[in-house]
Amino acid sequence: MVKLFDIFDYLMLILVLLISVLIGLHQSIQNKYKYFVQKCYKKVRTNERVEESEIRNYLIAGGSMSVWPIAFSLLATNFSGNVILGFAAEIYEYGTQFWVMSAGIMVTPFVGAFLTGPLFLRLNVMSVFEYFKLRFNSNLIRQIGVFCYFIRIVLSTSMFIYGPSTTVNALSSIDGAWSIVLIGSVATFYTTIGGIRAVIWTDFFQIIIMFTGMFLVTVAGDLETKREFRLNV
Repeated sequence: MVKLFDIFDYLMLILVLLISVLIGLHQSIQNKYKYFVQKCYKKVRTNERVEESEIRNYLIAGGSMSVWPIAFSLLATNFSGNVILGFAAEIYEYGTQFWVMSAGIMVTPFVGAFLTGPLFLRLNVMSVFEYFKLRFNSNLIRQIGVFCYFIRIVLSTSMFIYGPSTTVNALSSIDGAWSIVLIGSVATFYTTIGGIRAVIWTDFFQIIIMFTGMFLVTVAGDLETKREFRLNV
């Protein structure tokens, strides 16, 4: 297969990955500086409370993120490269009956926004697993939930990384295994050091890239179709 990436494409790929890493670094440095100031100058707060605040900031951004970054992050979470590649191929191959899946997808955000989200906020819990322990008064139930989620996330994350990696491999000289290592390492790095803030802002950046790319592809396809039509006429 002919490799289609040129030097400009490689530079764009490196730039996107580099910006994602820099977002994680920025959030990590910002968080470290914030809690350094707290520990040095806010003596009224105990170390335990500062550490608890740091954990909450890492996992739920301290509840301080605005609506738009979170909305775009959720959109990016459900609008991954697998969706762009897989849904189009599914509908092209088998027809539009796949649209019935959209019913559940449209209901879920409303359930989270108006039912589970406010409930977790009132209970001051950071995850559904913490809620399991409170609801059933059982650490075993919590561990079972964590285990099931772990299996699910390992399988889904594997597919999320494999899809874009296959595309990079098909269009460039980068080996498929190295594509997986590259994309997986970058995502793991900025998530680990930057926490949920880095994830949200990286998703925000990536969804803009995805929408821009789809818009440019649509425009280019439309221009090419018009050109072919004029040639045929």
